[in-house]
Amino acid sequence: MGSCAKGMSGAPDYCQCSWDLLLSIFSEKELTAKEPDPAKMASYKEKLPPTCGGKIPEPAAREKFVEGCGAKNSELGPYCECAWTELRKTLSVGDLVLHESANSERLIAATKTLPKSCGAKLPEKVARAAFLEGCNGEKPGTEKFCECAWKQLRATSSAAEIFAGTADVAGAKPKIQAECGKLLPQKS
Repeated sequence: MGSCAKGMSGAPDYCQCSWDLLLSIFSEKELTAKEPDPAKMASYKEKLPPTCGGKIPEPAAREKFVEGCGAKNSELGPYCECAWTELRKTLSVGDLVLHESANSERLIAATKTLPKSCGAKLPEKVARAAFLEGCNGEKPGTEKFCECAWKQLRATSSAAEIFAGTADVAGAKPKIQAECGKLLPQKS
């Protein structure tokens, strides 16, 4: 309960609900074991959002969502505010803030609408920086290739589509290889 209260401040009803759900799935003995039963834990994680997600107060959830969304870059604030508003049209509060919902098909499908509805609020330099960071990764010498790849991808997709991962990268790969492949470091 203590860790729940720290992670989800302002939501004591949610914390109580999640604890009650946990006790309905695990015995007290199982809760003190070093490793919880994977099947039971999967059941708990599946049941948590629909059972307890509605107990999270919307203002606390919104604050947590916007804070998490903009954690890497403060310039994402307006985009994150827009994303909350758009996603709340089809998703519950729990869908948006519970880790157990992070990879749900519903959330993934809903985020695909963000480039169109919120793309104007996303600074291009933020999308570009995120793309370049991902492209360069830990591979030294790929900076020129990644700059070229950004330009090629940007010719067919919006910055918001690239940022959201909805750009047609597969369709752009032949052009990227043709125009930018020569910029990759040569293997020795």
